[in-house]
Amino acid sequence: MLSNAKKTWYIALAFVLATALALPSLAFGLDGKGDTSTAADGTMAVYVEDEAGNTALMKTYTADEFAALATEVDAGYQYTKNDIVNVLAVKKLVEFDKLIADAGASAFWTEGAKLQFTCTDGVYKKSVPSYEQLHETGFFYPNRSNTELTDVSDAIEVPAGIAIPGWYKSVKTTGEISADVLTAALGVLDGTITDANQAGNSTKVAIGIARDLSSSEEGVVIDAGMRLTGSVVAITIKAPAGVTANSISNCEINGTDTQYYTGSAITPITVSDQEGNLLAKDVDYTIEYADNVNAGTASFTITGIGNYVGQVKGTFTITDKILNVQINGLPVKSYTMAELASKLSTDTQYYQQSNHGKIVGYAATDYITFADLLKDAGIDQYWTEGSNLQFICTDGLYGKNQPTFEDIAEQNLFYPNQSPTDENITDPVETPAILAFTYGSQNSDGEVVSDTAQAAASNMSTYPLAKVFRGWKAEESGSINAPGWRLATGVVTVNLQTTHASKIFSDVEAKSWYEDAVTFCNFTGFMTGYADTDLFGPSNALTRAEFATVLYRIMNPDAASADFTNVKNETNLPDVEDGKFYTPAANWAVAEGIISGVDGKEFQPNTPCDRQTMCVILSRLFGAENPSMDKLNAMPDAEGVAVWATEGVAWALNEGVISGVDVEGTRYIQADTVLSRAMAAQVVANSCYSGLF
Repeated sequence: MLSNAKKTWYIALAFVLATALALPSLAFGLDGKGDTSTAADGTMAVYVEDEAGNTALMKTYTADEFAALATEVDAGYQYTKNDIVNVLAVKKLVEFDKLIADAGASAFWTEGAKLQFTCTDGVYKKSVPSYEQLHETGFFYPNRSNTELTDVSDAIEVPAGIAIPGWYKSVKTTGEISADVLTAALGVLDGTITDANQAGNSTKVAIGIARDLSSSEEGVVIDAGMRLTGSVVAITIKAPAGVTANSISNCEINGTDTQYYTGSAITPITVSDQEGNLLAKDVDYTIEYADNVNAGTASFTITGIGNYVGQVKGTFTITDKILNVQINGLPVKSYTMAELASKLSTDTQYYQQSNHGKIVGYAATDYITFADLLKDAGIDQYWTEGSNLQFICTDGLYGKNQPTFEDIAEQNLFYPNQSPTDENITDPVETPAILAFTYGSQNSDGEVVSDTAQAAASNMSTYPLAKVFRGWKAEESGSINAPGWRLATGVVTVNLQTTHASKIFSDVEAKSWYEDAVTFCNFTGFMTGYADTDLFGPSNALTRAEFATVLYRIMNPDAASADFTNVKNETNLPDVEDGKFYTPAANWAVAEGIISGVDGKEFQPNTPCDRQTMCVILSRLFGAENPSMDKLNAMPDAEGVAVWATEGVAWALNEGVISGVDVEGTRYIQADTVLSRAMAAQVVANSCYSGLF
């Protein structure tokens, strides 16, 4: 059993590594799907929103990308501010039509559409110009004086768009609004701009105004043009009625978890619709990667095509920590190839396997034995009878074989130097169980097996990720078509599962659904068996006092060894007794607001805890707020969840804390089912593995 200090170390290390290797959040150009409040990785973003409120992110732009769309113009727009006429002079402008076309949104920018501008301080609500307004030919800066606007037949038309920082200037004018005023304003932009006087400059919307709206009163021209909002970070095209925006940004992006350096381009991303169906690459979307070979942050851009529109940008991490060691799923140590180099053996080992009826020989160097790996990671003391190894590869858990301590640690693993027809193995050559980083293979054509394996040495190559090799037991070698094994490939994690609970507790069934969870909880000390017995009590009910105590000990690792006999009830709940095993936990849970008592009056320590109560307690512990109800609503017995427990159960489903009780292939919440000790162990293990604890 781990000491309290070591438990604390494992928990802390698990938290640090879980944080370091957490799934990277996707950068959608703006902060979140459909949230156009602030630019996250670009100066501008283009969205489409249909009448149902579905929002599609079409494209984001960095400052340089946005500036590349600009057109050089000599345009002037006028507006009033505090009854004073102002002129906005612009030399570089990104026209709306050009921007929308570049974002791939032209199909939505048609009659009936409108533009909404979002600024750093929120949505600009004063004006939402329509497609019709922006496409009439009456947008102009008049080259007339105030008294000469009765005839606008030769007005100077100017485009509608977004003026980019550094290339516009507002000037006040008194007297004539003439070409001279525009020239004077534009003159400010010629050769006199410095970084200092651009400091407050930002994107600014400039549009003309339709000719028939140019004057509310004959001779008054102060509304002949418009300078709208500044500090624009997004435009949203409000699509016409009947047009649907099937957004790629509303789909699920898969494969953003941490990837491992392989020396080749890593392309893990796939896209699923909201029902979980995979979309087809180059049919529903295209994807471009950048910086996806070496360790660091790789990026990708997904663009909807076919039935999908919009764009998603995201990142994932490529780590050079090519080998991780865990114990019962808790991270212990990670290695780069450089860190492994001094620990690797370089002599040659030989193995063989049967592959589709053919014998394949393997040679391997640059390897580390499992015994040495576990010793270096500091967990070799747990590599004992009843324990086994799991191999987690780049494509997930290798499920075909999880060798036990007995399989590997006994000294009868070998590569026989006999021919395939010789069943009398008299002088086998022992070979260790290893993780190899340099290896080669050679097919056999019936020659002596040892010759086949040794010939593989001529095909050796070094790979960034490991392959598992191990020999056979001598007593299992009656047929020696495969007297050695090549197991998992692309191994990134070796997980030591300590002696299984079924070997420790007489009432834990081997390979039962809860055995791994009980093994984990017993190893960490979070839940152990009954004192002075070999019983865990998997089917026994867990009381409210016991569940509070489990959580208290997880959150306070020194609590298990602390004396509770003198602890007083501080909860103000009268049924909490002084000096009981659960008294410190009850004090903590009530003080933290995790447990408030039944009707606020009783702790009911001896009452069995049901599944929905457990979910509520955990959701309070982790501060869950406003969870999605989708998974809960999809459960067949969702209506059986009490109103007070709805958010807690929804949160637990979303976080993977519970997945439902399997009844003939269908999962049920079983909200009011009493929580058994086996269920509690599974919940604790799930919470730890998902990074909650």
